[in-house]
Amino acid sequence: MSETVIPINRQYEDSEIQYGACRYCGQMFQIETLTGICSDETLDDAATAKCGCPEAEQEQHAKRRRERATKAISELFQEDEPEAEALLLSGLEHVLAGKIGSVQVQSASGVKGKISENAKGNIKVERNVSQKTIRES
Repeated sequence: MSETVIPINRQYEDSEIQYGACRYCGQMFQIETLTGICSDETLDDAATAKCGCPEAEQEQHAKRRRERATKAISELFQEDEPEAEALLLSGLEHVLAGKIGSVQVQSASGVKGKISENAKGNIKVERNVSQKTIRES
């Protein structure tokens, strides 16, 4: 039984065509590389990202969730609350894995941050700035 190889159109003159296999189903993909010879692991990662099998799609979905949540945490906390950002990012993996329902931090300046997973499976990132004014006379 012979394999059919469908050549891909090269986008770059100095590129090289290498092959990678999906980690889950073994489907082979042609990968265009610019840096010369890539490791098998790198090629397999690229092939898995291209594959449409259910397991690969599930991994791609989890990766997108992680990237969106990381971006949201950084956008909300990086500039003025880097310690809160670091704590929330460290707890993110546990929330994504379903080991922890939510992670909440409160800074000394009164900024509260919380990450949690909602009923739809989306990661919710909250920032709450509480300012209280009390006067005694």
